[in-house]
Amino acid sequence: MKIGIISDIHVDINQDYDVLKTLDRVAKEEHCELVLIAGDIHNNAYQSIESIVTLNSFGNVLYRYVPGNHDLWNDHIDLKSTDEIYTLFLQDPNCLCEKPMELGDWVIIGDVGWYDYSFGNQEKYTFDDFEKMQMDGRTWQDKIKNCWTLDNHGRTEKSLKILEETFSRYPDKKKIVVTHMLPIPEFCVPEKGWMNKSLTGATLTHF
Repeated sequence: MKIGIISDIHVDINQDYDVLKTLDRVAKEEHCELVLIAGDIHNNAYQSIESIVTLNSFGNVLYRYVPGNHDLWNDHIDLKSTDEIYTLFLQDPNCLCEKPMELGDWVIIGDVGWYDYSFGNQEKYTFDDFEKMQMDGRTWQDKIKNCWTLDNHGRTEKSLKILEETFSRYPDKKKIVVTHMLPIPEFCVPEKGWMNKSLTGATLTHF
């Protein structure tokens, strides 16, 4: 099976482009059977869910996802609690959160993940500095639009616990783990020249 992996398609921010049709076209050109979207689909949870429904309606490629921090924002939705929005995603059959996807000898496990500050400059900034989520007069928008930021450390621990418990249920299977918050520095897109990367720069893998 060939799997495509992408994140941060931001359908609303990129509204001048037909992101969904473009993604589906590229997936089919690359002969993907499954595409995993690792969050930040839309700033509105309902629209994020509907976007995946639309992608699956194109046929021939299966789409699954985990939400990202933008999908959990509460400023364009009637649900104000982040836990309520997360529960909405848990109820969606296309969402991987707490719903592992078994594929033969493999299992795909997903969750949002959260901030653990591991990429932060620990020598220059304290834990309390990170917790403020503010710098140079600017505020990280999650602080305003996501209740989980009231306890970033606690939410990170909860996400890790969910993933670890799910891992333990599949001791004999090979695993693909999908999170929006990236815990591995080597997987980060380099800052310099990242604007030159196109939608076709998604990760493709066989198994």
